[in-house]
Amino acid sequence: MDNQITTMQEVTPATQKAYDTHARILANGQVMARALVDVCHDLKTMRDEGLYTELGYDTFEEYAEQACGIKQRQAYSYISAYEKLGQKYMADHADLGITKLELISQINSYEREEFAADVDLESATVRELKAEVERYKKQTEQLTFDLGQAQSELSEAPEPVDMDTLRSSIEQGVKAKYSAQLEELQQRADAAPDPEAIRKEAKKEAAKEYKAKLATAKADAEEKTKAAVEKLEQEKADLKRQLDSSATKLDAAVRQAKAAGADTDVAACRVYFTELQQTAAKVQELIGKINAKDPATGAKLSAAVIQVLQSTARNLEVAQ
Repeated sequence: MDNQITTMQEVTPATQKAYDTHARILANGQVMARALVDVCHDLKTMRDEGLYTELGYDTFEEYAEQACGIKQRQAYSYISAYEKLGQKYMADHADLGITKLELISQINSYEREEFAADVDLESATVRELKAEVERYKKQTEQLTFDLGQAQSELSEAPEPVDMDTLRSSIEQGVKAKYSAQLEELQQRADAAPDPEAIRKEAKKEAAKEYKAKLATAKADAEEKTKAAVEKLEQEKADLKRQLDSSATKLDAAVRQAKAAGADTDVAACRVYFTELQQTAAKVQELIGKINAKDPATGAKLSAAVIQVLQSTARNLEVAQ
C-alpha cells in the first residue's frame, strides 16, 4: 500500500477519521516492525546470557514455551533470522513476517540481493518462497562442490618436470636394468665360433651324411638285384625241370609206342594233351583267384584264354 495519501481540499468528519486511522496503522506497523526486531534481539540475549535461569527456568526452551508462549522451534527461528539477517535487514523487511524472514536467512548474504531481485518476496506465498529457497540452496551446493573439485584438481596437478633431468633418469634406469643382459649377449657373441668354420663343418657333415646314404642305397639296390636274380634263376630252374619232365615223359611214351609197334605221333600227342589239360586247369584256378581280387583284370585274362582256345579250335578244324 502506498503510504502517501493525497490531501483533499475539503475535509469532512469521515475524511478526518480516515486520516487518523491511516496514521495509526502506519505507526502501529512501525511499532510492530520494531517490536519484531526487539523480540528477536531479546530472545537471543536471554539464550546467550542464560538470563532465563534468573527467572527460575532450567532451560531456554522451557522459558520460551512456558513464560512467552512461543514454541521452541519458533523461538530458534526468531534468533536464527536475527543472527543471519542482522538488525537493519529485519527492520527494513519486518512486514514480510518471521516465517518468510527465516526462509530468507537460509540464503547466503552475498546472494540475498540477487535472490530478492529474482523472487517477489511480498507476493510469494510461504510455500513458493520455500521452494525457491531450496532451489537456490541446491544451486549453491552444486557450485560449491564444483569449485571444491576444481581446487582439488589444481592442487593435485603435477609440478613441472625438467626434461633433461627426466631423460637422464630414464637412461640410467634403462642401463641399470639391461646392463647385465647386454654383458651376457656380448660374452656369447665373443664366444661364438667363426662362421667360416661353421660352414666348413656343416659341409663336411653333409658330405659324410651323403656318403652314408649313398652306401645304404647302393647296398639296398644290390640286395634287391640279388634277390631278383635269384628269383629268375629259380624260375629258370623250375621251367627247366618242367621241360625236362615233359621231355622225359615224351621220350618214354615214344619208346613205348615203338616197342609196341604203335604210332609214335599219337603217343606224343597224348602226352601234350595231358599237359594241356593240366595247364588249362591251373590257368582256370589262377584266373578265379584274380577275379576275386581284380574282376577287370580277371575278365581280360579270361577273354585272352578264350580267344587262344577258340583260335586253336579253328586251327584244328582246318587241319581235318
